[in-house]
Amino acid sequence: MTRRPLPRILILLMLALALGLVGCNKEDKLDTRTAEELYTSAKAKLDGGNWNAAVREYRMLQTRYPFGRYAEQAQLEMAYAFYKASQPEQALATADRFIRMYPTHPNIDYAYYIRGLTNYDERVGFLEKMFPSRIRDRDQSSALEAFQDFDQLCARFPDSRYCPDARQRMVYLRNNLSYYEIDVADYYMRRKAYVAAAN
Repeated sequence: MTRRPLPRILILLMLALALGLVGCNKEDKLDTRTAEELYTSAKAKLDGGNWNAAVREYRMLQTRYPFGRYAEQAQLEMAYAFYKASQPEQALATADRFIRMYPTHPNIDYAYYIRGLTNYDERVGFLEKMFPSRIRDRDQSSALEAFQDFDQLCARFPDSRYCPDARQRMVYLRNNLSYYEIDVADYYMRRKAYVAAAN
């Protein structure tokens, strides 16, 4: 007895059904947590030092509940999580977005502080922490940005609890910026470029 080949359409239907069954997972459940439950879970991960998991939870919260106090606070804490996870670009972008979206938020000073810390740590990298004398040889643009962020924080929010730390960091940054200028002037003096050294 000879077998007739199955029609192509039947084969394609069986293949689609098999792929559909493989794609179904009994463990996939609809997450029905409220905004408060998502925020509490993300905050617990943040407090536990699990930065990437905290970012995922905060993003889920903002996606599912884009308005309200939990979404606002989630964005602010997400900037901190990015900062702690050594993702400076995302930390700066998130802090900037928070400053633009919520300019009258009671914790807006913290967003400026996170900006300053991110730029500050961007400048004081791993090698510079090991060799502090080499800090003044580096590009000073991040240091200047950090100084400006801290200065803006203290100018706009002089009573902020973050100002004392920001002022201490500003002193450190100003001293290193001045050392950098002296090193540049010394370099030009050795090259007998006196006008550049005077500038």
